[in-house]
Amino acid sequence: MVILEQNPKSETMQQIADKVLAETSNLKSVSVFLKDKEDGDLTKTMINSVLSKGAKIVELKEFLDRVNLIKTDSEVKNLGLAGKFTEFAFGKIVQEIEEIIEGNKQVKHSAI
Repeated sequence: MVILEQNPKSETMQQIADKVLAETSNLKSVSVFLKDKEDGDLTKTMINSVLSKGAKIVELKEFLDRVNLIKTDSEVKNLGLAGKFTEFAFGKIVQEIEEIIEGNKQVKHSAI
């Protein structure tokens, strides 16, 4: 892992991109979410710089979809716990809101 300092106030986007690419060797491909809109000048500059170095841009979504297919035992336990908490919390909220509606009460959102 390499940590690079950059200052967009004193460096151009191209200078930042060049600094990042200088830390890579034999760059063949870079994965990005291709369907996402580029979120700024640095992203656009990085993509253009990667392409100009002869590397290709590949879709990241398919890889992450495969990675996320398998859950470890601890992830499954965490999902179960999150589901139980959600069921408890929303059950309580729904019951409280139903009582307010049925009682035709005026209650501020902050009280709920």
